[in-house]
Amino acid sequence: MRQFPTILLPMEPTSSHNYTAVLNALSCPYFITQKDIPVDSFDLLLLPGGGDIYPYLYADANLGSRKINLEQDLVQFSLLDRFVHQKKPVLGICKGLQIIQSYFGGSLIQNLSCNLIHQLPKGDCYHLVENQTGSIPYSIYGTQCIVNSSHHQAIITPAPHLQITQMSSDHVIEGLSHDSLPILGVQWHPERLCLSFYHNTLSDGYALFTAFLHAFL
Repeated sequence: MRQFPTILLPMEPTSSHNYTAVLNALSCPYFITQKDIPVDSFDLLLLPGGGDIYPYLYADANLGSRKINLEQDLVQFSLLDRFVHQKKPVLGICKGLQIIQSYFGGSLIQNLSCNLIHQLPKGDCYHLVENQTGSIPYSIYGTQCIVNSSHHQAIITPAPHLQITQMSSDHVIEGLSHDSLPILGVQWHPERLCLSFYHNTLSDGYALFTAFLHAFL
């Protein structure tokens, strides 16, 4: 791993505290932007959580999507496209996973019927997930782990070249990886399972960030 990988974080700076806290703890330089910029000087793209993706970006009508920011979506799609073509690592978190799914041609469930274990009016839900043998989550946590969720949308089936790494007990996909590129996405929020959020009854989100960096940089 390079000693100081530089992370590109495309999001609103005022919402970035939990992510930057982890990156600071990892001693990773980062750059926060809401613009479509050249990516040659960056080592890794971190696609953060947020609202819902504008449905036309995955060829669907609006069937329950909310908190849409089309301008942000287009920037994140464009940056992801550049990282894909340069074969650079990408880590997607919650909405970031859904951006990856949509970019590769997949669709989303716009409003989960079973979202009571995945989203609360306030705060995170906590639930068990199964980790697929050979995946990065499996290498960290073993066959199962307890994660947090705050989402009302989900992956229907993995897009071409994406494979399931984690699945919840109610059969909601909680993680995907690319079959040949250094791309990993999780539906949960590891940045809210580490540092000041850490609790020994839950999975350590810091371990996911560390393992991803060691695997691909």
